[in-house]
Amino acid sequence: MDNTYFILSNRSLSIERFQICTWKLIGKDAFVELGVEIKKENLPNEFDVFLAVPFAMNVVGKYSLHNQLAIADNCKLIFNDTMTNQHPIDGDSRKGSVIEFGSRAKLAIVAVDPIILNEYGLVKVHIKTPSENAASVYFRVLVELNVNNLAIVHTGINKKSFIYDFKVNETRNLPEDVYKYKEDHGLSICGIASVFLFHCVPDDYDISYIDSGKLRNVRRLETDSFNKYLKDIETIDKDKYMIVFLKLKGNENYSFFTTFVKEHIGNKQIIFAILANIFCSLLFAYETWKNWVVVKLLVNLASLYPMWACLIVVLIVIAICLVVKKRSES
Repeated sequence: MDNTYFILSNRSLSIERFQICTWKLIGKDAFVELGVEIKKENLPNEFDVFLAVPFAMNVVGKYSLHNQLAIADNCKLIFNDTMTNQHPIDGDSRKGSVIEFGSRAKLAIVAVDPIILNEYGLVKVHIKTPSENAASVYFRVLVELNVNNLAIVHTGINKKSFIYDFKVNETRNLPEDVYKYKEDHGLSICGIASVFLFHCVPDDYDISYIDSGKLRNVRRLETDSFNKYLKDIETIDKDKYMIVFLKLKGNENYSFFTTFVKEHIGNKQIIFAILANIFCSLLFAYETWKNWVVVKLLVNLASLYPMWACLIVVLIVIAICLVVKKRSES
């Protein structure tokens, strides 16, 4: 799956943070969280934000997470800062909340109802700027997908590779449909001050490549905390996942490349190993069995039966003969 992301708008916006969190839970389809923090200074009363995402055609569910972030524990989990105070926007919690933190500036977390423009690969979000005093306006959405994985998956004989190749605001990769919509509706690509990227994957994945300059930490997922945060949306099994956090700031565009590997042994691998073992045994035993009358007889009869059936019979007979001969020698 293509992993190119853009933020566009019909207004001149200053995007302070763009957060992407991918989730790969065992036995479930993928889902993604998208968070956007916009500097509140000089914002119009209303405006639209368009997220160009590669999975727009695969969205099957969508949620605004403003209610979750109005809870102190959830807020600390996402923003890594303690909530000191919060009140509903215009006295109505359905519109969102204004959050005060111990360290960072005040944040107005607004309720949104994302509209999926799947034919253009866009998620449209309409925002009403709250009148309350706050440094930034923030929204966060979760979208459920009907695809198993956001990574590019390569399957080998004994392992699978999961390639997460994420690009943000790389205009050379702007999809044609997004470009056409942008031109027809007078949109512009918004500059982004910093990008936060999180990958939540099973903990039996090994990291085979990651850009250490962008890596902030790798840790075991705090399952209990995230189950409270995603209550009534998703359920996460305990002690089965890790989360990888990457960050980059101050660029015109951003690129993140991470590869995970999972080793696996399935029926194909077992069959391959057995056949390889038999083949090697035959090679080592060639001088012993090449003059056996029974083998020659089977080869002569091969023309009477399908080749695959004869091959199976030959292998079985040779294996039995080798065992008998080995026992007789001992």
